[in-house]
Amino acid sequence: MDSQPCRCSAEEVQALLCEYLDSGTSEARSREIREQIAACPECLQRLRNEREVRTIIQTCCQTESAPGYLRERITTQIRISRRG
Repeated sequence: MDSQPCRCSAEEVQALLCEYLDSGTSEARSREIREQIAACPECLQRLRNEREVRTIIQTCCQTESAPGYLRERITTQIRISRRG
């Protein structure tokens, strides 16, 4: 493994992780993201952490649904960040 510090911005990595974990992401794009993340130990750890957090949230909130306004706000933010 490379001992170089991660040079990825937190925003960039978070956007990649969200895209990677989104069920609508194509297999080809998922593969690209996976390769990029695997090249950086810190980013790979961030992926593991994100998966763990999502698993905890899904387990704890199985019977709860986010309010419609919150879902719309999150969806809008994701679209804006993907354009930027």
